[in-house]
Amino acid sequence: MKNAFIVTLFIYFLFACNKKKNNDSLFNSNDKVIATINNEPIFYETIEKLASKDLYIIRKKFLNKLIEDKIIENEAKKRNLSIDELLEIEITGKTEPANLDDFEKFRQLNPYINTFDISKLEEIKKIIESAKRSERRKIYIDSLIKNKYKVNILLEEPISRINNISALSQYYKGNKGARHSLYLIADYNCCVCKKIKPEIEKIVDKYKNRIKLCYIYYSDKINLGGITLEAAGKQGKFQEMLSLLYNEDFIDNDTMFYLAAANKIDIDTIQFKQDLKSEDIYKKISNNFYFLKNHEIYSVPRFVFDDILFPDTIKLKQLELFIKNNINK
Repeated sequence: MKNAFIVTLFIYFLFACNKKKNNDSLFNSNDKVIATINNEPIFYETIEKLASKDLYIIRKKFLNKLIEDKIIENEAKKRNLSIDELLEIEITGKTEPANLDDFEKFRQLNPYINTFDISKLEEIKKIIESAKRSERRKIYIDSLIKNKYKVNILLEEPISRINNISALSQYYKGNKGARHSLYLIADYNCCVCKKIKPEIEKIVDKYKNRIKLCYIYYSDKINLGGITLEAAGKQGKFQEMLSLLYNEDFIDNDTMFYLAAANKIDIDTIQFKQDLKSEDIYKKISNNFYFLKNHEIYSVPRFVFDDILFPDTIKLKQLELFIKNNINK
């Protein structure tokens, strides 16, 4: 019995010491060397920064799943049902069986699967109905959040920084000498960008002596509209041309429209025509595209305050609050 006690005590202290050692390693991890190349160190902090965005995505995924599970659990209790009973009533019972239209959509989305193979029909049916149940679950959860549950997510996306963004082709509005810059990365073909631009301008106007608005054109392809904006910008008429593109209906590659637009904003049309074929303008747009893509910007609109890239989920109120709190720094 005594020997057993000594062994137990020894194991306790062994694990306690290991735990303390692990905790010390964790708390001092920022300057911890985790690899070397010819004695050149790679620090834990470096990996942590590189992995921060992926870790955020993973955490957000699990947080959303946990929130859904909690809501389902609470709803089941309110209705005096087990979780399985609730899911059977609200999800399985309200999910339509797979039909011919579903099979046709599946065939179109999966052209390499032989949907006419009778031996695979049951398997395909299960895949379709599983997807429909998932969609039904999402609709049900969304309706509960909208009508019954107040969900406040406090998980913050890590701050990303973009160095040298000021070197991109851009056109500013406001005080050129302002200490701070708010970059609006947008595409004239984007409906959301069109709606949000005047709201952003209102925010900047509140602090116009301390911040300038810089517009950066960004699209997934180089088209005539983008070249037109840059050509107009060379003559100091970027904002005027952008307003025309936002406010008038046109066919994207209609050269006559762009020439007519150039006449409306009173620029040198001869120079404008030459600039539409400019290799320099093409390079500027291409440089914007690859620079922003390399910083993992794949959608618009996006906002950058000085060098801080905001997540694509940020609300205008959050953006304005950030500007207000940081404008004097």
